Amino acid sequence: LKKRHDFICGRSAYLYHGGLEAVIKQLKYHDKKYYSRFLAKITYDELKDYIEIVNPDFLVPVPVHFLRKFKRGYNQAYEISAELSHLSGIKTLKLLKRIRYTKPQNKLKQKQRLSNLKSSISVDDRCFDTYQSIHEKQELEVIKKQKLKVMIVDDIYTTGTTMDACANAFKEFGIEDVYFITVATGN
Repeated sequence: LKKRHDFICGRSAYLYHGGLEAVIKQLKYHDKKYYSRFLAKITYDELKDYIEIVNPDFLVPVPVHFLRKFKRGYNQAYEISAELSHLSGIKTLKLLKRIRYTKPQNKLKQKQRLSNLKSSISVDDRCFDTYQSIHEKQELEVIKKQKLKVMIVDDIYTTGTTMDACANAFKEFGIEDVYFITVATGN
Protein backbone atom coordinates (compact mmCIF):
# COMPACT_ATOMS: atom_id res chain seq x y z
CA LEU A 1 0.00 0.00 0.00
CA LYS A 2 1.48 3.33 -1.05
CA LYS A 3 1.52 6.22 1.40
CA ARG A 4 -0.70 9.13 0.44
CA HIS A 5 1.18 12.41 0.66
CA ASP A 6 -0.16 15.74 1.89
CA PHE A 7 1.18 17.69 -1.10
CA ILE A 8 -0.38 17.60 -4.56
CA CYS A 9 2.73 16.94 -6.63
CA GLY A 10 6.45 17.51 -6.68
CA ARG A 11 9.55 17.18 -8.81
CA SER A 12 13.26 16.73 -8.20
CA ALA A 13 15.70 17.84 -10.85
CA TYR A 14 18.38 15.16 -10.37
CA LEU A 15 19.42 12.05 -8.48
CA TYR A 16 21.45 12.61 -5.32
CA HIS A 17 24.79 11.02 -6.15
CA GLY A 18 28.27 11.75 -7.47
CA GLY A 19 29.31 15.33 -7.99
CA LEU A 20 25.88 16.73 -7.19
CA GLU A 21 25.85 14.96 -3.82
CA ALA A 22 29.26 16.48 -3.07
CA VAL A 23 28.09 20.00 -4.00
CA ILE A 24 24.97 19.75 -1.83
CA LYS A 25 27.05 18.51 1.12
CA GLN A 26 29.47 21.39 0.64
CA LEU A 27 26.55 23.84 0.69
CA LYS A 28 24.97 22.31 3.79
CA TYR A 29 27.93 21.36 5.92
CA HIS A 30 30.99 23.28 4.72
CA ASP A 31 29.86 26.90 4.44
CA LYS A 32 29.81 26.99 0.62
CA LYS A 33 26.74 29.21 0.43
CA TYR A 34 27.71 30.38 -3.05
CA TYR A 35 26.85 26.90 -4.41
CA SER A 36 23.18 27.79 -3.95
CA ARG A 37 23.33 29.90 -7.13
CA PHE A 38 24.63 26.96 -9.18
CA LEU A 39 22.12 24.53 -7.66
CA ALA A 40 19.23 26.90 -8.30
CA LYS A 41 20.32 27.45 -11.90
CA ILE A 42 20.57 23.75 -12.79
CA THR A 43 17.30 23.05 -10.97
CA TYR A 44 15.51 25.86 -12.80
CA ASP A 45 16.89 24.76 -16.14
CA GLU A 46 15.60 21.23 -15.53
CA LEU A 47 12.23 22.12 -13.92
CA LYS A 48 11.31 25.39 -15.63
CA ASP A 49 8.34 23.87 -17.49
CA TYR A 50 6.99 22.25 -14.32
CA ILE A 51 7.30 25.53 -12.39
CA GLU A 52 5.48 27.40 -15.19
CA ILE A 53 2.68 24.79 -15.34
CA VAL A 54 2.12 24.89 -11.57
CA ASN A 55 2.46 28.69 -11.57
CA PRO A 56 2.70 29.08 -7.78
CA ASP A 57 1.97 32.34 -6.00
CA PHE A 58 5.10 31.90 -3.87
CA LEU A 59 8.19 29.77 -3.46
CA VAL A 60 8.54 28.67 0.17
CA PRO A 61 11.81 27.28 1.51
CA VAL A 62 11.74 24.40 3.99
CA PRO A 63 12.49 26.07 7.32
CA VAL A 64 15.37 25.23 9.63
CA HIS A 65 15.28 25.69 13.38
CA PHE A 66 17.02 28.87 14.53
CA LEU A 67 19.70 26.86 16.38
CA ARG A 68 20.61 24.95 13.22
CA LYS A 69 20.57 28.18 11.22
CA PHE A 70 22.82 29.81 13.80
CA LYS A 71 25.26 26.89 13.60
CA ARG A 72 25.23 26.73 9.79
CA GLY A 73 24.96 30.47 9.26
CA TYR A 74 22.10 30.22 6.76
CA ASN A 75 19.21 28.08 5.56
CA GLN A 76 20.34 26.33 2.36
CA ALA A 77 16.73 25.86 1.20
CA TYR A 78 16.14 29.61 1.51
CA GLU A 79 19.33 30.38 -0.43
CA ILE A 80 18.28 28.05 -3.26
CA SER A 81 14.73 29.44 -3.21
CA ALA A 82 15.94 33.05 -3.33
CA GLU A 83 18.07 32.26 -6.39
CA LEU A 84 15.11 30.46 -7.99
CA SER A 85 13.09 33.65 -7.42
CA HIS A 86 15.59 35.65 -9.46
CA LEU A 87 15.37 33.12 -12.28
CA SER A 88 11.61 32.58 -12.28
CA GLY A 89 10.23 35.93 -11.13
CA ILE A 90 8.23 34.15 -8.40
CA LYS A 91 8.65 35.70 -4.96
CA THR A 92 10.19 33.67 -2.14
CA LEU A 93 8.46 34.05 1.21
CA LYS A 94 9.47 32.37 4.46
CA LEU A 95 5.91 31.30 5.30
CA LEU A 96 6.94 28.32 7.42
CA LYS A 97 8.84 28.06 10.68
CA ARG A 98 10.31 25.26 12.80
CA ILE A 99 8.62 25.40 16.15
CA ARG A 100 10.82 22.80 17.80
CA TYR A 101 14.31 21.47 17.30
CA THR A 102 14.52 18.12 15.49
CA LYS A 103 17.28 15.63 14.79
CA PRO A 104 18.73 15.68 11.26
CA GLN A 105 16.47 13.53 9.06
CA ASN A 106 19.35 11.85 7.20
CA LYS A 107 20.32 9.94 10.36
CA LEU A 108 16.86 8.41 10.91
CA LYS A 109 14.82 5.48 9.62
CA GLN A 110 11.40 6.04 8.01
CA LYS A 111 9.33 5.55 11.18
CA GLN A 112 11.70 7.76 13.20
CA ARG A 113 11.48 10.48 10.55
CA LEU A 114 7.72 10.66 10.93
CA SER A 115 7.80 11.07 14.71
CA ASN A 116 10.81 13.42 14.52
CA LEU A 117 8.94 15.97 12.39
CA LYS A 118 5.50 15.60 13.98
CA SER A 119 4.23 19.05 14.99
CA SER A 120 7.61 20.64 14.29
CA ILE A 121 6.63 22.95 11.40
CA SER A 122 3.90 25.58 11.28
CA VAL A 123 2.85 28.54 9.18
CA ASP A 124 4.46 31.74 10.40
CA ASP A 125 1.56 34.22 10.55
CA ARG A 126 4.02 37.10 10.76
CA CYS A 127 5.07 36.43 7.17
CA PHE A 128 1.57 37.17 5.99
CA ASP A 129 2.17 40.80 7.02
CA THR A 130 4.45 40.96 3.97
CA TYR A 131 1.77 39.38 1.82
CA GLN A 132 -0.88 41.71 3.20
CA SER A 133 1.20 44.79 2.40
CA ILE A 134 1.53 43.52 -1.17
CA HIS A 135 -2.25 43.25 -1.40
CA GLU A 136 -3.21 46.47 0.41
CA LYS A 137 -3.72 45.03 3.90
CA GLN A 138 -6.43 42.50 3.07
CA GLU A 139 -7.73 40.51 6.01
CA LEU A 140 -5.90 37.25 6.74
CA GLU A 141 -9.11 35.23 6.32
CA VAL A 142 -9.60 36.71 2.85
CA ILE A 143 -6.04 35.73 1.99
CA LYS A 144 -6.68 32.14 3.09
CA LYS A 145 -9.75 31.95 0.87
CA GLN A 146 -7.88 33.20 -2.21
CA LYS A 147 -6.81 29.64 -3.00
CA LEU A 148 -3.10 30.35 -2.77
CA LYS A 149 -0.78 27.94 -4.52
CA VAL A 150 2.63 27.46 -2.89
CA MET A 151 5.71 25.59 -4.02
CA ILE A 152 8.00 24.31 -1.27
CA VAL A 153 11.73 24.38 -2.09
CA ASP A 154 14.41 22.13 -0.60
CA ASP A 155 17.78 20.67 -1.50
CA ILE A 156 16.91 16.97 -1.33
CA TYR A 157 13.80 14.77 -1.30
CA THR A 158 14.19 11.36 0.30
CA THR A 159 11.02 9.88 1.77
CA GLY A 160 8.63 12.82 1.57
CA THR A 161 8.40 13.22 5.34
CA THR A 162 9.68 16.80 5.35
CA MET A 163 7.44 17.82 2.44
CA ASP A 164 4.44 16.20 4.14
CA ALA A 165 5.16 18.10 7.37
CA CYS A 166 5.33 21.38 5.43
CA ALA A 167 2.21 20.60 3.38
CA ASN A 168 0.33 19.58 6.51
CA ALA A 169 1.17 22.90 8.18
CA PHE A 170 -0.20 24.75 5.14
CA LYS A 171 -3.36 22.63 5.09
CA GLU A 172 -4.00 23.27 8.79
CA PHE A 173 -3.72 26.96 7.95
CA GLY A 174 -6.18 26.67 5.05
CA ILE A 175 -3.80 26.52 2.08
CA GLU A 176 -4.56 23.35 0.12
CA ASP A 177 -2.58 23.75 -3.13
CA VAL A 178 0.91 22.65 -2.10
CA TYR A 179 3.59 21.54 -4.56
CA PHE A 180 7.35 21.12 -4.21
CA ILE A 181 10.62 21.12 -6.05
CA THR A 182 14.02 19.93 -4.91
CA VAL A 183 17.46 19.92 -6.45
CA ALA A 184 17.83 16.17 -5.96
CA THR A 185 16.10 13.03 -4.80
CA GLY A 186 17.69 10.25 -2.77
CA ASN A 187 17.86 6.67 -3.94
